[in-house]
Amino acid sequence: MKIPNTSYIHSDSLTEQLFGRDLSSELWGWSAAVLLVLVLGAGIARGQSQPQCTNTETVKFFQLPDVDKGLAAWDSGPWVLADDFICTNTGPITDFHVWGSWLNDAVDAAPTFWLGLYDDVPAVTNGPAIIPSHPGTNLLWQQWFLPGQYAQSPWGAGPGPFEDPGPPAPMGFESQVFYYCFSPTNPPVQQGTPSLPKFYWLALYTQSHEGNDQFGWRSSIIQQYDISVFAPWTGTPPINASWQPNRWTNGAPIDLAFVVATGTNRPPPPPCCVETNGVKFVQWPQLANGLDIDASQGLALADDFLCTNTGPVTDIHIWGSWLRDQVDPNAVFTLAIWSDVPAITNSAGVTPSYPGAPLWEQKFGPGEYSSCPYTNVSEQFYNPVPPTSILGPDTEIYYLCFFPTNPFVQQGTSAVPTNYWLSLSAQTTAGTAMYFGWHNSSDYYNDTAVWGTGPFPATWNTLVDPAGLPLSLAFKVNTPTNKSPCPGPLIVCAPDKDEQCGVPWTFDPPTVRDSCCGTNYTLTAMPPVTNGLCPQVITETWVVTDCNGSNATCSQKVTVFNGTPPAITCGETKTNQCGSSWSFDPPQAFSLCCGTNITIIDFQDYVYGTPCQQYYTRVWAAIDCCTNTSFCTQTVVLINTNPILTCAPDKTVECNSSWTFDPPIASSPCCGTNPTVSVVSTTTNGLCPQAITRTWVAIDCCQNRAVCSQTVTVVDTNPPSIDCPTNLVVQTCATNTTVTWTVNASDPCGYPVTVVCTPPSGSTFTNPSTNNVHCVATDPCGNTNTCDFTVTVEAPVLDLSINRNANTITLTWSGGGTLEEASNILGPWTTIPLATSPWTVTISNPQEFYRLVCP
Repeated sequence: MKIPNTSYIHSDSLTEQLFGRDLSSELWGWSAAVLLVLVLGAGIARGQSQPQCTNTETVKFFQLPDVDKGLAAWDSGPWVLADDFICTNTGPITDFHVWGSWLNDAVDAAPTFWLGLYDDVPAVTNGPAIIPSHPGTNLLWQQWFLPGQYAQSPWGAGPGPFEDPGPPAPMGFESQVFYYCFSPTNPPVQQGTPSLPKFYWLALYTQSHEGNDQFGWRSSIIQQYDISVFAPWTGTPPINASWQPNRWTNGAPIDLAFVVATGTNRPPPPPCCVETNGVKFVQWPQLANGLDIDASQGLALADDFLCTNTGPVTDIHIWGSWLRDQVDPNAVFTLAIWSDVPAITNSAGVTPSYPGAPLWEQKFGPGEYSSCPYTNVSEQFYNPVPPTSILGPDTEIYYLCFFPTNPFVQQGTSAVPTNYWLSLSAQTTAGTAMYFGWHNSSDYYNDTAVWGTGPFPATWNTLVDPAGLPLSLAFKVNTPTNKSPCPGPLIVCAPDKDEQCGVPWTFDPPTVRDSCCGTNYTLTAMPPVTNGLCPQVITETWVVTDCNGSNATCSQKVTVFNGTPPAITCGETKTNQCGSSWSFDPPQAFSLCCGTNITIIDFQDYVYGTPCQQYYTRVWAAIDCCTNTSFCTQTVVLINTNPILTCAPDKTVECNSSWTFDPPIASSPCCGTNPTVSVVSTTTNGLCPQAITRTWVAIDCCQNRAVCSQTVTVVDTNPPSIDCPTNLVVQTCATNTTVTWTVNASDPCGYPVTVVCTPPSGSTFTNPSTNNVHCVATDPCGNTNTCDFTVTVEAPVLDLSINRNANTITLTWSGGGTLEEASNILGPWTTIPLATSPWTVTISNPQEFYRLVCP
């Protein structure tokens, strides 16, 4: 089995390169055969200076190159690459086509290519891990193609990486894509039916003529079935190689760009011409890389055919196109049948056969012939008259049907066949620039077609393409002598109908009647032909063949409309904090008609609200392959949070130092750097240490608040100062005396200081005595300082002086003492009460004695 993994990558620039306009919305619904004919035709046209690729048959399978975002996978040196394709009908493979590039644009002048065809080892999907399919050990076909045995054409610009597949690693770059065409001399015959398809693997390896040039197989814009693979190249084709998946450096799968063509994919003739007679002779149109040769404007073309039984030519059919698709509805066609002048072969060379004498002719004017579209193919319109030239493009092949009113009776038998020439010349409306071209054929009979000045040329010239290769023309001759005496089957298809995509539908079976064979006939449904995309027109053609070999066809056309916009689902509304990182959620989209082939774009963004609550709304648009469009929205609400207020760290300072609070820093995710910052409070706690805390508040534009604080701890580590008095000496006559003093103390931080002296001030001391006093000053922080002094108590030294006046004496003394008086020095002494120095007394006695005594 195959792992179902088919995906499409839209590449607008590729379609513009191929067709000169954006056909991407139309291409993806076309059948493989029609699409690749268009692509190949465009690719070959751009490489006209190189040997051209000759596509003799129609497309079997294709994967287009990704020229926008693709890569070139190394397919020379140590690696050989392979990719898979499917076969649904048996027949020979007549053409292989590959797109590739050269590392750093170093193009090898004459490389050699090896191509091989392997059977398929199905994928394993029921184990612990999926094992993709890969080439088997049966090498079914192989061939080496030397220089001159293949064609190479520049495809165009395609910048991208050149990658080593094992392990994935970049090697360099390339900017040019080339198109290589191989026509096997021993075509492999593929097997397969629509009901029992068969898978094969195409392998390619390149040998450089220059030695150092490296070739890369170009990646495809489409991945079909399993991923491409690579294996080591050891000098011979790999048989038991370990094939490995081919991936980008990011792990994404890589499929490769190539084409497989076969004659079994020939489309059936269109049903617009009633063909009641059997086919006498036919050369089918070459759909891939075909040419339309001018058969108008005074020119005539002719090609030969063989007659092996006598009878009238009742039907003549021509395939042709109109330059730039400008159809002349009033064109007149002159058809003639000529005798044959046989070829002459002698020592002088070969003189090809050519038309001799005209044996029959008839003009067919408007209404006397039928013309219907045959298929869409991008081709070139060719003027065969030297110097030959390409007049322009055309994209539609027509099938023209002529029914002679005076049928020519051909002669010939199987034993003695007769050659004839059929000529055609078209006369278009005078004054118009309308050209009709006879389409070339991939079938060749006898000699090359010819051209001349017509409608009845006197001289015929060999018809060759721009590269000088001989051409053959596409036509069919019918005659009643090639059918059975029975009238043949009658087949009637159901009427065309319209359907809505996404709704199951089927073609309606036709009705068949046969008067000779009854029900003894074979009814075959040809592969449906799909054209367009929006709407998609799918045509089913049935072919009935009865017991006599007679056949008839009919078709039913189903037009599938896509009128339903894709379903798109956006993410739910979500809320984020202002200033946080966020993004919109990508929507999911699906279309019943286009699947996931949908383009999702950011259609429009809206921003509204206030800085306090902002709304961001994105409108997404989903555009399906038919340009139907749906919309959805997602809204992200950004709400404002509190501002960010950052205070400085707490700190510790000395009490007597100079310090200040550090200002905080404020910001707001939604309001920027403009919050208002103010002081809420400053509080002081404690004394030693003293904690001073300042609190700030920040208010943003949405009135959201944030608060922070800084605490400064004021410490006191210095002792207070203390000042004791000098030593005290107290003179007294008393036995005990009380002494007081003052000790001064202060703190550098201004704190109150407690002073304790031992003994304290006001203590009583004995006389005489000397006493030590120890004082301690303590501040509130426990810092201390001390000082000492002495208190000495002693008796005073009494000193009495007398000043005599006339009648008085003044006694002056110091050091205390009590003043006594006596009339005799020996006493008795009497204390003079209340006497203080100086003391004045009146002289009343002849002698009086005074003395100071300590009591």
